[in-house]
Amino acid sequence: MVKQFIADFRKKAFTDNLLSSDTHLQELVGLYPRILRELLRDYDTYRHHIASFLDVLEQIGITAISLSGDTFFEIYPEIVAIKNTKKPDTAFMQREPDDAAFQKLKDALQVTLAADNQVRIHNFNPNISSLTVAEAESIASVYVHLLQDGSKKMVWSLEEVNDWSLNLAVLRKTLLLSNNIESFYHAVGIFLDRLASSEHYQLGRDVCEEFLMASFLDGVPELGFFCCFRFYSISKNAQAALMYANLTLYATRDRSAMGAISTRFIRELVWQSLKMFRGLGLALFAVKVYEERPPLVYESDYERHSLDHTYFTVLLSYKAAELPYKIYDYLNQERESIFDGGPHEAMPWLTTLYQIRRLYSEKPEQLQLLDQYISILEHIAPAEMKQWVKSIVEGDRQNLRKYLLTSLQQLHRTRSIDDFVYDNDQALTFSGRLLPTSVAEQDASSFLLAMVVRSDFSVLFQSTTAEDAAPILPQQQAADEPVYRRYVEEAGLPSIFAITPQEEVTWLALVEGALYQLNLADEKFSFYKPASWENALYRHSLHQELFAGLGFDTTVKERRGGVRQVLPEEHEQAEQKLVAELSYATLNINPYKRTLLIVKDMELANYPHNLFLGLDGQFIHRERAITNIVSSEWFAANAGKQKLAANYSKSIWIPVASGDFALSTLYSKIEDALSAHAFSVSEEIELAEPLRADLNIVCSHGARNISETQIVSQTLLPEDFEQATEHFTFNLDNVVGKGKVLVFFVCHSGSMRSEFFKNSISSLVKRYLRKGYSAVIAPAWALHVYVPGIWLPVFLQNLQNGHNISTSMFNANMAVREVYPTPAAWACLHLYGDPHIMLETQATS
Repeated sequence: MVKQFIADFRKKAFTDNLLSSDTHLQELVGLYPRILRELLRDYDTYRHHIASFLDVLEQIGITAISLSGDTFFEIYPEIVAIKNTKKPDTAFMQREPDDAAFQKLKDALQVTLAADNQVRIHNFNPNISSLTVAEAESIASVYVHLLQDGSKKMVWSLEEVNDWSLNLAVLRKTLLLSNNIESFYHAVGIFLDRLASSEHYQLGRDVCEEFLMASFLDGVPELGFFCCFRFYSISKNAQAALMYANLTLYATRDRSAMGAISTRFIRELVWQSLKMFRGLGLALFAVKVYEERPPLVYESDYERHSLDHTYFTVLLSYKAAELPYKIYDYLNQERESIFDGGPHEAMPWLTTLYQIRRLYSEKPEQLQLLDQYISILEHIAPAEMKQWVKSIVEGDRQNLRKYLLTSLQQLHRTRSIDDFVYDNDQALTFSGRLLPTSVAEQDASSFLLAMVVRSDFSVLFQSTTAEDAAPILPQQQAADEPVYRRYVEEAGLPSIFAITPQEEVTWLALVEGALYQLNLADEKFSFYKPASWENALYRHSLHQELFAGLGFDTTVKERRGGVRQVLPEEHEQAEQKLVAELSYATLNINPYKRTLLIVKDMELANYPHNLFLGLDGQFIHRERAITNIVSSEWFAANAGKQKLAANYSKSIWIPVASGDFALSTLYSKIEDALSAHAFSVSEEIELAEPLRADLNIVCSHGARNISETQIVSQTLLPEDFEQATEHFTFNLDNVVGKGKVLVFFVCHSGSMRSEFFKNSISSLVKRYLRKGYSAVIAPAWALHVYVPGIWLPVFLQNLQNGHNISTSMFNANMAVREVYPTPAAWACLHLYGDPHIMLETQATS
């Protein structure tokens, strides 16, 4: 039944997303909790269907966030207000260590591990039946105290993780014997926190499944789901965090019908919900959780302070004006108990005060109030952890490089691209703090290292699979990845990038509203922080959908009712108007280079690279070719690797059999060029097999959200025009097979967008670069049907004449400019990938 529910949910959600409608919204609202109920049935049901359900949620994006959020706030108030509660049993923590008990445990472990040293927590079963309850509690007490003490260290080595994985397997058995399994899952939460802070994300996901499996066996699935909720929310995985939060709430409701709920669990549920919405950037929901929290039972001042501190970090996330005053008043009131809490309590407060000092620097009168507390807390906080935090906040270049390299190393454990876009969050934090310092200190290697994750390394990421029975222990160190080591020695950096003397590379990064630029030309690096950049104007351009809305007309209606051609000077006026609107996007570019290669970070993904301005106040692309080379790593791995044979194959899909008027008009404009260059032409709507030529062209319609949907369409036009319908091609892989160069004559297909709640870029272009294409050409906004007729013959002839694809692209765009001198026409088609592709005979000579 759950399989059918998910299939129904998928179909209705995809249909609404595709048509930008809410036709099935109420049905989806009803289906969502029904699926959750089915997933709670037993572990096997959950295990077999969770991946497909999460896949749907990921694909429908913001719609899923809305559904999950509504479900959360519908049931959350009921759960946290449960009256039938009980205090957690923490008496075992007072037990003294018992040598005899540990000897019994040692004997049992030797027998178990001798038989099999690969441990999975859910079925780890040493024979500890000889232990009394008191002995089991004494062992559990030692393990929990050690875990609490060890958690004061923010970053755990893999050896420490392995040790604690085994310790937790033992702890579970002792607390089961003591009939206190809730305390085990509370300890698991501490362990998961350290896995996240140590960036052991893949291992964290693996052990979450172990703990969830164990929780079903232990009869407390709500605690297992809460572990998953905790880890995925710390990891800022929006869809999984909200879904597991809802599974936790429904499972807790079921548990409350059978007995009392622990006050500690309720408190942690509130606290984790607060942290989840903070991590997802949904500050208003986080504030709602905090301000509407029920009376909570705290076992210590530290627990109360932790919840309050998380609220202050929510205010920090959007630079609330009142934060310095609020936190100052709170510290005045709570300072004695905070100071008495020692290093473990001092560090979070000191970290937040450091961030306030950095982010509120324009208000020194507020910061003076907090200086005394920074000074006191610095004396309490542990030196190692304090140095780690200060390095991040203050941008210590050498330490940040070290932290970032470690973070990149950890990312190699991630198996799935779906997880990579969340696991890179810590690396992005390090890179964001490293970039400004690298420009200030003119350190090219640090800038390039920071751009590894900021330019969306997922374009190179290859997902791997793991065996279902893969043991949790022992985990192995990830192998070194040489791609990052190339940035360690700056002297050899220019040689990494195979560019010609006529080319210049520029890397662009947007960090906290400021633009940073690194250029490479003539084997020398130069650094800039463009003063013209105004982030508010960039955000305004995006909010107004300036780029998506670009377009032009070839004719205009006159007041008297006639129609005339748009004059060239009117197109030029439109260009100057756009120049004025984009004056903030001015780059420092060498005026003597003929080609510009650009790498943008994810924050700049939405900005079309053909529309950057030069210091002369005009579009750079008017004077030189521009290629988005995606990332340093992609370029180094792929540039110059593919050539086109003199008789390279060409194919095009232009489904005029649909009767689509625009496609038929387009065909008439390019038909001669297709014939002259021996294209294989496919006119049918459904292809028997995908295009597989060296150069493939796809013609169809695309909506503004094509970067997310990756769906194209055609208008089916029968003889009765009023019966026209839209036909959608849902899977472009049925159209696009293997090849070297891919051209989209599809509106908006070259647009890129930063994905909601993900550290990634949604892009049709990226999809096919990942599939092996060396270059993709596509329009960043609506492509006028007249443009390809001018562009294609010039592009193909330039390739035939021996020019590389970058120059051929530029000359074709300039041919369009001769006819329509507006950037809405001549700058529409953008080149991504390798700019050096050319005919093999020419490349050889």
